[in-house]
Amino acid sequence: MRKAVLCGLLALSPLFVLPLIPVSQAAAIPPHILVVLMENTSYEGVVGNSLMPYVNGLVNTNGSVSTTDLSHPSLPNYLGYVSGSIQNNPADTTPQDGTYAGPQFTDELAAAGIGWKAYMQDMPVACDLTDQYSPGSYDVNHNPFMYFNSVRNNTSQCNRDVPYSQLTADLNAGTAPAFIWVSPNTLNDMHDGTPAQGDSFLQGLVTQVRASSWWTAGSRIVITWDEGTQSEQVLTLVVGSAHGTAATGGSEYGTLRGLEEAYGVGLLGHSADSNVGDILPLLTGSAPPPPPPPPASPTQAPPSAPPASPGAATSPTPSGSPPPHAPPASPSAPRGPSASPSSSPDASSPLSPAGGPPPSISGPAAKPTLVGYFWSTGWFRGMLIAAALLSLIGAALLSLIGLGVGAARRRPR
Repeated sequence: MRKAVLCGLLALSPLFVLPLIPVSQAAAIPPHILVVLMENTSYEGVVGNSLMPYVNGLVNTNGSVSTTDLSHPSLPNYLGYVSGSIQNNPADTTPQDGTYAGPQFTDELAAAGIGWKAYMQDMPVACDLTDQYSPGSYDVNHNPFMYFNSVRNNTSQCNRDVPYSQLTADLNAGTAPAFIWVSPNTLNDMHDGTPAQGDSFLQGLVTQVRASSWWTAGSRIVITWDEGTQSEQVLTLVVGSAHGTAATGGSEYGTLRGLEEAYGVGLLGHSADSNVGDILPLLTGSAPPPPPPPPASPTQAPPSAPPASPGAATSPTPSGSPPPHAPPASPSAPRGPSASPSSSPDASSPLSPAGGPPPSISGPAAKPTLVGYFWSTGWFRGMLIAAALLSLIGAALLSLIGLGVGAARRRPR
């Protein structure tokens, strides 16, 4: 009988050991988040702009932060938003001029079994590999997924990059995925159009999404801009978050970081850096994970003056001048096939507002709890845990039976 109990306990041991192993786990129920990326307008060109009354109404009733762009022109910012790196800091080239291996954010979502789609206005067909600045006002520079071989060379993933008109059909059918990316055409994203056109487009999009079954109390719409023109600061507005929510905008890598943490996937590239900010509080209402303890160092480096930290802010007013590491403010020029890639590698630290945001966690997403681990674990480990529990129950039953039999034998006749 003791052997049976021992076997049950041994079988149960993985239940206690496996949750102690750090793993990056996807959210059991992925949040609904839509990102729409606008163009070439600084924070101060949007907030307070009388030509954008709808967006300013959203600013007054939802959470927002000021975010530092990564580079100029547009393409490096788009690459940074999805991969945590501006790669080789290219000019506005097409994928025909060069692509990147990956991974990028939607690769992580796909690996975790989380649905995604990118809706591109004026793109003619799904998975368009012609990589043009047409038809209409489509701009491949604003379609970052087409620059990654992990999408281009995977038909099932590439077919998730679809024309914008598909969004209405998916919302109406209730089939829109958990993560949605929207790139308006160059008129509606304010690259070639007016602030009033951008405001009108956003009003139509937000109204449509909030009226659909996709929208729930926990859903979010992230409205942001790729790069500034008057300064390096851009607005990042999160529709659905509480106005006044404290978050650190940091750089555009901090926007990616918040998305990765919200979906429970790993941190890519510079999104794992401690000085890039984190918009997770705007996406979930939860504070970012605490930073890990610093690693022990055998030799002590010479001390350096710590950067000043502005602390958390709800809607900071950006500085009128670019931060120290910012490139000269030169917004994206009209697109053309003659653009050539830059030779500047992504070797420097990402841009951040003066002083830099306070430190935040770097590394994988939060370690799972016992309940979270059991809920989201794969089928093999789930079966292992179930078998362990059944073994323990069986051993306990055998023990009770044995005790009953022993008592019966000892009973005087």
